[in-house]
Amino acid sequence: MWLIVAFDIPSDDEKAYRSFRKLLLSNGFSRVQKSLYWRWADSRERVESLCKRLSAGVKTGHFLLFQCSERSFRKALQMRDSIPEPLPEVPDPWLIF
Repeated sequence: MWLIVAFDIPSDDEKAYRSFRKLLLSNGFSRVQKSLYWRWADSRERVESLCKRLSAGVKTGHFLLFQCSERSFRKALQMRDSIPEPLPEVPDPWLIF
């Protein structure tokens, strides 16, 4: 399952932005745009754990966490400067060994 996080933290609170950004990166999320990150989660337990960690890390502003199946995610279109870009692949679980 893909997790997509969109957030809006007041521009006058740069510390909160940096803190939440570091939380996302330390939990395996990749930056898509300034306030949009995504990552693959391989189980329902992992999704629940990430949701708890992220919601505990939001001190100010607003964030939205989408859960999306691999099948639905593959229907998305990603473009940069009018050029289509490939979506990330599901990580190989054996890659770490």
